Amino acid sequence: MTKRGLLIFVMLLLSMASGMQSTSAQSITPAVELTCSPASIPIDVYPGATRIGYTTCTVSNPSVHYEEINIIYQAGPLVISGIGSVSLGPGLEEEFQVQVHANAEMAEGQIQVQINAYVDTVNGFPSPTQADSQVNVLAIINQFARLRVEAEAPLVTMEMGEEMTISFLVYNDGNAMDTFLLELEFMDELNDAGWVALMSPTKVQVESRGPPKRVGIILEAPDDTSYLEGGTSTSNGTTEYWYSVGLKATSEFSVRVTGISEFEFATSVITLQEYPEESGLASVTEALPSLGAALTILTILGVAVTTNRHH
Repeated sequence: MTKRGLLIFVMLLLSMASGMQSTSAQSITPAVELTCSPASIPIDVYPGATRIGYTTCTVSNPSVHYEEINIIYQAGPLVISGIGSVSLGPGLEEEFQVQVHANAEMAEGQIQVQINAYVDTVNGFPSPTQADSQVNVLAIINQFARLRVEAEAPLVTMEMGEEMTISFLVYNDGNAMDTFLLELEFMDELNDAGWVALMSPTKVQVESRGPPKRVGIILEAPDDTSYLEGGTSTSNGTTEYWYSVGLKATSEFSVRVTGISEFEFATSVITLQEYPEESGLASVTEALPSLGAALTILTILGVAVTTNRHH
């Protein structure tokens, strides 16, 4: 064999060896591989939020064949948007995005999302074997805070020195259990006017969209109006003063997690009435007999006088 022929023979052997190594790195049987990142998908569902989360997946064909790969999704109450199929040649891969859509204001929690890729056809023919790859990711439905406060009696009438309990209702319109911190409003004005206001408890825990919690405020009206200002007299002589008492509720979750206070408050308007004292003339008048009684007395006295004269 000539030197030239030997060189060609060696090159042919090297080429065959290289081809065998390349084939051994790939699967002869149909196969598919799937990966997704991130594995946790946070989704905001507060009013006005997009309610969409994302993960990016990569599907690859590690075989020596041309494959048609189908991709299916399972996510319970969530809606998934992503490719349904992809064609890949030997050793190729493709990246795609998966969108997870949540319902408006849905409950806080975690929902498993299954993404499954399987080989449908190989070189144009139905796959002779089952080849698939599955990835599980978690959709994290984030909590949001929302609340309402209502006064059971928006308008209240009280008398001087009277004690009364005014009730407020605290609702949790958020998507998870929350604790609400309670504060009294307009206390400076009430204290200056001699009111006493007591509230217990100072915080309440309310279930998401559950029954409201009732909060009572005990009020004791002042019994001395000599230093009060701004009173208005009515036609019957009653003097009226107006005050407000309010309840403010703040979401503890909003303060602790977001750093932005989510709060609401409601107000009851109080009319404080002071009735006029009876004058001395009125007391004397009431002490005197009525006109009919007076005439009867005078008649009796007249008869008595006439009788005495006759005798």
